[in-house]
Amino acid sequence: MEQINDKADIIQKLCGLLMNNKKTEGIDFINEKYPFIPIEKINSRQYSKSFMMKIFLRDGFIDRYSGEKLLFPGLIRLLTLEIPEIFKYHLNWKMTETHMIYWDMFPTIDHVIPISRGGSNNEDNLITTNQLRNSAKSNFTIEELGWELLPKGQIEEWDGLCSFFLKWTSDKDFVEKYLHLKDWNYIAEWSGALITAQSSINNFQKVKPTIEINNKVYLQSKEKQMSLINVRELKAGSLYKYSSTSKTHLVLSPYDPKSQKIITAVIDSPNSNPANVICSLGTERQNNVNVIVILNDSRSPDQIINQLPPDQKAKASRIYNSSKR
Repeated sequence: MEQINDKADIIQKLCGLLMNNKKTEGIDFINEKYPFIPIEKINSRQYSKSFMMKIFLRDGFIDRYSGEKLLFPGLIRLLTLEIPEIFKYHLNWKMTETHMIYWDMFPTIDHVIPISRGGSNNEDNLITTNQLRNSAKSNFTIEELGWELLPKGQIEEWDGLCSFFLKWTSDKDFVEKYLHLKDWNYIAEWSGALITAQSSINNFQKVKPTIEINNKVYLQSKEKQMSLINVRELKAGSLYKYSSTSKTHLVLSPYDPKSQKIITAVIDSPNSNPANVICSLGTERQNNVNVIVILNDSRSPDQIINQLPPDQKAKASRIYNSSKR
């Protein structure tokens, strides 16, 4: 067949064949030049905020499709708390009730090659873009849309106002205004994600957090022995303090996706003998709790377990040792 590649010309040629009662030839022609290729609907992987922050920081909070600057999500929600009459937000992003900052400057992750078109979930196929372009791109490729993939930004030049957010939320009086609001849980999640992700980024201001009641986050730079981590990422042997409670936990068994639990031994403090408690900590109720304090302790997990009462020691040792295999 003759070489015709322009899509409009292809359809023109097809119409000519159909009008001349050459439907079979037309079908063969269109199957060669412009066939139907079904796009399979595939549910994309749901990414944690910590993982998303890692991509945002890697890309320097730059929309890789437009080159425009984007903002740290926690800061955008703070603006809604500060000036709700301007930066309106609707839970379902209803456009008549949501300020365009959420579409223009709120970052999200996109697959350059869509999953439905054979793309992977590898980080090299993931980029930062805004909500508007993410919705517009859908299952299309950038070639089909006439877009291009632009270079990453430099985090030291633009950090999405993360550093401004950290400074703003280090003001205890400011935080106290919003600590009781449900929206603060959302802001605290992004705060924790930022602290977790920033450890993988060079040339970025490192700030350590202080955890306050009800899993709310005050971000202060003076704490030396604390870090944030998702409870699902705990490894056996980790010693951590959950929220602001007085007790400390030693992880005996890491997170089990099937049961959605970790098993811990509870101790009164890092320097005291463990209490006579071994418990399962369910994580299915912690969707809004992704911050815990990791504590430093000179003792090994085996030394801590050996201080348990005899009836607890054998059980704890068995659980911990089986998790190391």
